[in-house]
Amino acid sequence: MFNFLKSAGLALLVVATRSLAADIATEDGVLVLDPSNFADAVAQNPTLLVEFYAPWCGHCKKLAPEYAKAAEALAKEDLKIAKVDCDAHKDLAKEYGVGGFPTLKLLKEGKPSDYQGGRTADDIIKYVIKKSGPAAKTLTTKAEATAFEGEDEAVVLGLFSSADSPEAKTFMSVANGIDRLPFATSSTKEVLKAYGAGKGGKVVIMKTFDEKKAVLDVSSSTTEEEMVDWIEGASMRLVTTFSPETSSAIFGGKVKVHMLYMADASSSTFEAESAALTKAASTNRGKLLHVHVPHTEDRVLQYFGAKADNLPMVVIADMTSNSAIKKYMYPDKITEAGLLGFEKKFFDGELVPTLKSEEPADEDLAEPVKVLKGKSFSKLVLENDKDVLVEFYAPWCGHCKALAPKYDELASKLEGVDSVMVAKMDATENEIDVDGVEVAGFPTLFFFPGKDKSSPKKYEGARETEDMAKYIMDNASTPFKLEGVESEDVKDEL
Repeated sequence: MFNFLKSAGLALLVVATRSLAADIATEDGVLVLDPSNFADAVAQNPTLLVEFYAPWCGHCKKLAPEYAKAAEALAKEDLKIAKVDCDAHKDLAKEYGVGGFPTLKLLKEGKPSDYQGGRTADDIIKYVIKKSGPAAKTLTTKAEATAFEGEDEAVVLGLFSSADSPEAKTFMSVANGIDRLPFATSSTKEVLKAYGAGKGGKVVIMKTFDEKKAVLDVSSSTTEEEMVDWIEGASMRLVTTFSPETSSAIFGGKVKVHMLYMADASSSTFEAESAALTKAASTNRGKLLHVHVPHTEDRVLQYFGAKADNLPMVVIADMTSNSAIKKYMYPDKITEAGLLGFEKKFFDGELVPTLKSEEPADEDLAEPVKVLKGKSFSKLVLENDKDVLVEFYAPWCGHCKALAPKYDELASKLEGVDSVMVAKMDATENEIDVDGVEVAGFPTLFFFPGKDKSSPKKYEGARETEDMAKYIMDNASTPFKLEGVESEDVKDEL
């Protein structure tokens, strides 16, 4: 009787669970979550990728068909992905620290982490499948290893005498942190012999391109950083062609210095130039990524100031700091020797960044909000003793447009204060190289104190006229009073 009741109870539990799962609506195979079903979805799916989106967001709309394709493919693996409308469920977005759209979070056993993959269906599928299983497969036979080689155009195989060796444990830690590549490990004699590993201690990358195979000898002294650096470099093509499919591997990898060759593949010089680039690429592999950007990639070309009629163009893009990308334009004919010499000068610190700038004009200073250009920034902001508040904006940015009338009002209020300047700079057309100034989104506001221009302060307060005015008063190098605004000093006196 007890067994019957126990079985009946389990059956009811299964039915209830299935019913609960069925209650979560889907759109194009994607779970639609809200505060009422979020916890249930996480409980039912040990690995769940969640997109936090806004219906009006252009990037979200672009992601939607790829996300739906991924959902369809992952369903065959009994895996689900989900989405949350953040306009409708702001508290849920706040709970998960959503600061922009789309934001993707992976919930593994309920613990959230930022999604680190690309934005194509294939990227999402690979990421979720990898995160749902072990970081690296365990291979026991040559046949399994051969099958593993066919899983992607580059796969990583760790070969060790013992799965408990320090180098094997380092490998597993590395595998857990790199999502774009399939990883496997083996300690069986059959597999080690097949790859010439002897007693083990090797990491092998099998590729369908370039030299087909790359090998790193490892030992107990090999660090995780050394292993990651080698894998990131050796797993990429000597020259990678930029595309939506490759962008995540290019910009999401650990190599943050890129040489970009922007060119039309149908041009008469392309074959010789790309051959020179490929030959040069092997020298600094792992330190510098070489990328061909097709002439049709308008947004990339525009960012670097290139146009179809001034190609080819070669530029080193340095993304190693948290500030803006530093760009170094290659000035000579594209040859192997020329490119290698340019790379050497970069690593030796002999190159000066190329900064984009509009031409300064008389009307830049005509209005209460002064207009800064790349070429005029130093003179107007750094080379005087005024307190300067600068808004770095983008013309297309909705938040910048909303701030504009309040910022204009602020400048008008302060126009009679000689020790203060309110200014703005179009950061899509002008660049600066100033320590401490990082513009990662729009609008970004920085305050440059008149007495210490080497220590700019990022403004983190409310974007209301009175709040910004109060901030300037409280931080002013030369004290002043403003009608209708109380500074902290005045409050303290009271």
